[in-house]
Parts: sequence; C-alpha cells; structure tokens
Amino acid sequence: MKMREEVVSVRLEGEVLKYAEQRRKEEKVPMSVMIRKLLALGVEYERLRRGMELYRDRKASLGKAGEIAGIPVTQMMDWLIRFGVKSNITLEEYRAGLEHARKALRRS
Repeated sequence: MKMREEVVSVRLEGEVLKYAEQRRKEEKVPMSVMIRKLLALGVEYERLRRGMELYRDRKASLGKAGEIAGIPVTQMMDWLIRFGVKSNITLEEYRAGLEHARKALRRS
C-alpha cells in the first residue's frame, strides 16, 4: 500500500542544499528525489537514535526500542553494542530468562 504523500514547504540551510545538490549530481536524479532520500535517511537515523536513547535511559524495553527504531530486536541489540549502550537486564532477569528458555526447550 502506498503511503500518503503531501507537499510541504520547507526552508533549507545552505550547507544542506549544497550537499543535496552534490549528491543529486552524483546520482543523476532530480533535486526533489534527493531531498526526499536524504530526509528519509535522517528519519531512519533519528528513530534509531531515539530508540537507543530511551533504552539507555531505561524508559523503553529492548523490544520497544526496536519498535521505535523500526528494526528487529536482534538488530537493535547490534546497534546498542556498537554504540556501547549497556544492557538494562539485571543478572536476576537474565537468569530467569535463561531458565524459561531451558524449560521451553525441554517441552519441545
């Protein structure tokens, strides 16, 4: 299903325009296409940054952080490791999860 599109007027700083123009020429696409592409990448980055920030500050679980970022939990874990964000899981929670996994494996 195609997402709803809307025309939005926005002022861009000189450096942003300069970079967009450079990339537009490299990729040989219209400026509007390049601006949309760069904006989409910025949104993707912001979602990831926000998810990691909320997880780091213990305001979101690992699953919720991944949901905010729009990526699977396993990818969220990779990003958290890359950026040095410590796990929010306590040793007790880890042990309980491990025991739960062992029981689930025994049942199957």
